[in-house]
Amino acid sequence: MEHEYKIKKGKHYFMGPKLQLADFQIATFAIFLIFGACLSKWFIFGSIISYPIFQFFINKALSNMSYRVFFFNNCAYKLTENFDQINKLFGTSGVYHHWNSARIGWRCIDYENIELFAYCYINSKRIYKKIATCKTDTDIICNIKTDKNQYVFNVKSGEKINETCSVQRSRFKISDIFMYKLYPYFGGQIPSPKFMKLHLEKI
Repeated sequence: MEHEYKIKKGKHYFMGPKLQLADFQIATFAIFLIFGACLSKWFIFGSIISYPIFQFFINKALSNMSYRVFFFNNCAYKLTENFDQINKLFGTSGVYHHWNSARIGWRCIDYENIELFAYCYINSKRIYKKIATCKTDTDIICNIKTDKNQYVFNVKSGEKINETCSVQRSRFKISDIFMYKLYPYFGGQIPSPKFMKLHLEKI
């Protein structure tokens, strides 16, 4: 399903669909706890048991994420400061994204070319690697695959681009049982210099 994300000048957050499986999971867990407090300890026990089951399927869905991305012409801009700033498209995190997370990042530095990055936080350390460069008004397929030891990032665009890079990830942490999806965001420190629009289509 294709979704459109828009951002206004001077803002950081793109507006667009943001509902995900984890929302239902958290809501279900909360309901069980409330009923458990009022009715029976078995409701609390049921919620504790059901949480890792829900999370297993969510983690499985988030372990191999592919999106077709389309940057409109209005995504072209030029960085004039904070030259290491990278915007975000999509990815995953556990508990807090500045601790451990993996995302596809992007930026435009010359009003024309969009650079795509592997953008991670590993044990609170920011790591980013350039994957490829693309143009606006072009379909780009981006993939993040998570395995036990690394995140593998791939970017494709027809026969012109097919680039892959990897980032070593930390071993299993308790935060891995609280995985959730991350959505488009502009910044860092500098907000969007103008109105922008992009499409994300899950593959």
